[in-house]
Amino acid sequence: MILRETVTVACPPSEVFAWISDPERARQWQIGVLEHQTVEASDDVVGTRFRQTVGDESRNVELHGEVTAYRPDELIEFAVTGRGLAIRTRYFLSAVGQSTLLEVASDVRLGGRASMLLAPFARGKSVKRLRAELERLRGLCEAEPPAAG
Repeated sequence: MILRETVTVACPPSEVFAWISDPERARQWQIGVLEHQTVEASDDVVGTRFRQTVGDESRNVELHGEVTAYRPDELIEFAVTGRGLAIRTRYFLSAVGQSTLLEVASDVRLGGRASMLLAPFARGKSVKRLRAELERLRGLCEAEPPAAG
């Protein structure tokens, strides 16, 4: 299933990108990310591998990911897999005046026979979660004072 969302943030792309590309900062707006660990860092960022624990009060899942595309202040893409799940998410940022247009596209693949039955329910929950995350991200970006130049 493909998920697409767009949000405008009243900050320049460099400030928004800092919240997306830094795992510790990203944990502040991503829902359910309990732990993040870089497994292997790459000098050019692409190829950096990581492990995350995501979950809620009922269960946790370990995911393994890799940065698959990276252009500072413009684009970052992650491929994540774990327990019958494969997700590729791309964040694309563009300047619109003094603001940033952030476009997010996720290709979510559920494994197993139940995935066809669960897909409509998973889609609704995933869209709601993505929208909530982007609102949290916008709030954090806009609340932070501009970086000294």
